[in-house]
Parts: sequence; structure tokens; C-alpha cells
Amino acid sequence: MRKRRALGWRQPRACEYSIGVENGFNDEYFSTLGLQEKYKQAQEYHDKALTIFEKIHGEEHSKIATCSDNLGGDYWCLKQYNQAQKYRKKALDMRKNIYGEEHTDVATSYNNLGTEHCSLGQYDQAQEYHEKSLYIRIKIYGEEHAVVATSYFMLGNDHWGLGQCGQAKEYFEKALSIRKKIYGEEHAEVAKSYNTLRNLETA
Repeated sequence: MRKRRALGWRQPRACEYSIGVENGFNDEYFSTLGLQEKYKQAQEYHDKALTIFEKIHGEEHSKIATCSDNLGGDYWCLKQYNQAQKYRKKALDMRKNIYGEEHTDVATSYNNLGTEHCSLGQYDQAQEYHEKSLYIRIKIYGEEHAVVATSYFMLGNDHWGLGQCGQAKEYFEKALSIRKKIYGEEHAEVAKSYNTLRNLETA
């Protein structure tokens, strides 16, 4: 079956991750900038924050990793994809050095990279990253957790993009089942899962 872009995927927005409040840099302000689609301004502020954090903490610190991840999101929204992946991978490598493989921030980095590869139609690479994220999240949280549901959902998108609709349906249904247990029937994430399954069935 021909590869296709999976429906139900939401482009990652800039500045979704907190860098904390230090030296006057407020993560809520950066997040607001991103949500207002002032991505260039958000990128400039994150870049300034990164410079300060590197002066304070040296080359390798959790705040530097988080700020690098945020910069990846900024560049992604600016459609500078090579720069985006450069900073995402920098964040991933740093987090693995700091925390080891099995840490929630490492899982987040894998998820972000997977989501970006998926949006570019690079579904094999996306699947690899999302599987790593899922594995870590299950080890940390168990099966019934919101971020585990997200990982299943993203793997559904990857398999759909690869034309593997049966496998995609299985992952979407796993995401739906977890979300219903966590949130109940009437929740936006549950509705998104139902909508994606409907789109898959009618594609």
C-alpha cells in the first residue's frame, strides 16, 4: 500500500516545554510567545536563555537540555527543519548523558524527534523514535498513563503513514482504551482518538 501522511497528527508547537524561571527568563512568557505564533521572537529568547545557562552551568545541564529542546521546537515552527533536529538531538544526547536511557525527559526527546520525522513523511525513522519513547514510558509509568496513550497514538500515525492500516488501528485502539480509563468518555483526547479511528476506517 502506498505511503501516505497520517491524519490526526498535530504539528508540535514551539515552547511547550518549561525551562523554569532564572535570570529573568520566564517560561510562561516564552510559551505565550509560541502560542501566539511569534516563533522567531520565541527562538531569540530561548537562544539568549541558552547562552546564559551555558555560562552558569557549563556545557551539560538539564536546563541546557530543556532549552535546546525548546529551540528545536522554535526552529521547527519556523520551518528550519535541519536546525530543529540539530537542537532536538542535542537535547536527547545531553539528557541521556545526565539521566541515562530510562528517564521521562529522554522519552520526551524521542517522542519529539519521532513526531517531527512523521510530519516530514519519514515514517520508518518516526516509528523507531516513537517505539523507544513508548518503551521508556511504559517502564516508568506502566500502561495506563496519558503519555503512554500519546506514544501509542503516534505509533498509530507512523504505521498509517507506512500503509500498515491494521497495525495503525491496533495502536489507535490502545490509545483510546487508555484515554477512556483515565479521562472517561467525554474528553477531548478521547474524541481525538475516535475521530482518528473514523478517518482511518474511511480512508
